[in-house]
Amino acid sequence: MASHFTTSLVVPPPSPRERSPAMKRKRSHNVSVRLSDEEYERLQYKLSHSGLTLTEFLINAINKQKINYVKGYIPLIAELKRHGNNLNQLTHRINEYSEVTQQEINNTLQECRECYKKIYQMTVKVTNLILGD
Repeated sequence: MASHFTTSLVVPPPSPRERSPAMKRKRSHNVSVRLSDEEYERLQYKLSHSGLTLTEFLINAINKQKINYVKGYIPLIAELKRHGNNLNQLTHRINEYSEVTQQEINNTLQECRECYKKIYQMTVKVTNLILGD
């Protein structure tokens, strides 16, 4: 089991002569992060190869990283779960030799088709975000 490290994200500031204009803004918040051994090693590797302090590295990541959120993702997951439950119920009934009507099968199939369309549309949105279209 990986142990966790607590890493402070506030690094002692450079002397006033060494500060760039961006570094002169006031930083009054101390942030603590828990990392696994693997995450800590990756962070240390990236820091050592970037030539930046931890604070500079994180500020660059915060200010330059583009984060996109695709609306509708969470409700789509809930909908997929409902359809999965419907399919499981139909399958159990079939396996128990209970009667399943053609209408129940058609309704479930139609719901699955509609969900597939939504998944496809979501995939197109995500692909466009990744490719920058």
